Amino acid sequence: MGVLIGPNTLYYVIVRPKGKLREDFDFSDEKVRKPALLRPEMGERGTGDMATTVIAITNQKGGVGKTTFADEIAWGLERRGREVGFINLDPQGGASHEQKTVEGVDAVTVVDTPGYLNDKLGGCVEVADIAIVPVEPSQRGLRAMKRTIQLITSVSPDLEVGLIVNRYSDKRVIDRSFTDFLAADDLPILGCVPTAEAFKRGASFNRPVSEVQPGGRAADAIEGILDKVEAML
Repeated sequence: MGVLIGPNTLYYVIVRPKGKLREDFDFSDEKVRKPALLRPEMGERGTGDMATTVIAITNQKGGVGKTTFADEIAWGLERRGREVGFINLDPQGGASHEQKTVEGVDAVTVVDTPGYLNDKLGGCVEVADIAIVPVEPSQRGLRAMKRTIQLITSVSPDLEVGLIVNRYSDKRVIDRSFTDFLAADDLPILGCVPTAEAFKRGASFNRPVSEVQPGGRAADAIEGILDKVEAML
């Protein structure tokens, strides 16, 4: 793997399975240099070689909780004994985790992707093993989710995808209708997460919601999501 370190940015050369470098990336051009994702040079996922499972947390729309869930999933998998790397590609840089790379058949790399459509987002999807798409229960959220799913299927049609419905309340008819619509369309829902002040407090102190408010509805929702994520690994 290759590593390029700039004054404020950490870049990793994307390496394809079996050691093939993506030839369509022009690394001499700063505008299109692909950042911070790697696929170890030896072997593919699950072969026993030095392969890490890449989980991309992605949505073309910002403000849907993408960075929050990237942090929570990374913390949760670490808590469950996984070796976890973290790559932050969101230019807002709001993640609590530091950049970290890992290798190994049981290792997982969580990627917080950009919250808008650009060449980095497509590159993230292409090397990911799992894509997790946070979505808000609204028409705007639905449109953004559909565009994101279209991108995923166009770049990597066999990629395993899961949805997280954020800011969900089972007391709102529109929220229940939203999840019913997703289920009817055979879109896999990993979990529904309520609005919770604990997420803001956790972000302020770089702590997971399970530590800020253990046993709360938000913490329970995250644990349920982690169960399903582990089943996908």
